Amino acid sequence: MKKIKTSVTYPQRIFTESEIEKLLKNKNILGIRYQREIIYSGIFKLWAVQEKMKYPNKSARQIFEEADFDMDILDEKTPQRRLNAWVKKYNKFGAEYFQDLANKYYYTSLMGDENDR
Repeated sequence: MKKIKTSVTYPQRIFTESEIEKLLKNKNILGIRYQREIIYSGIFKLWAVQEKMKYPNKSARQIFEEADFDMDILDEKTPQRRLNAWVKKYNKFGAEYFQDLANKYYYTSLMGDENDR
C-alpha cells in the first residue's frame, strides 16, 4: 500500500504538571490547553513580532528568553514556529489581530445568563 502524505504534523509534546506550573508563572502565558498547547497573551505576541521587526538579527529564541520563557521546557523549534505564524498574521491583519480575545472574538449566548431570566 502506498502512503500518501497529506500534511506536515509535528509530534505533540505533553507537559508534566510541574512544567505547567512553571509555564503558568510567566505573565505572557494565559493558559495551557490539553497539557500541550500554550495560550500566549496577545500583548506578548504583538511585542514579539515588533521586536523581530525592529531587530531582524535577533533570534526567536532570544525574544522568548527576554520574555522569561523557560527554554528548558520549550523545544528548540517552538519559538521560531510561533513567531513565524504571528508575523504572517501581523502582515495580513495588522496589530489589531493581537488584541486579547476578550472583546473581539468571544460572544455570549443569545439566551443570556441564567441569572438574567
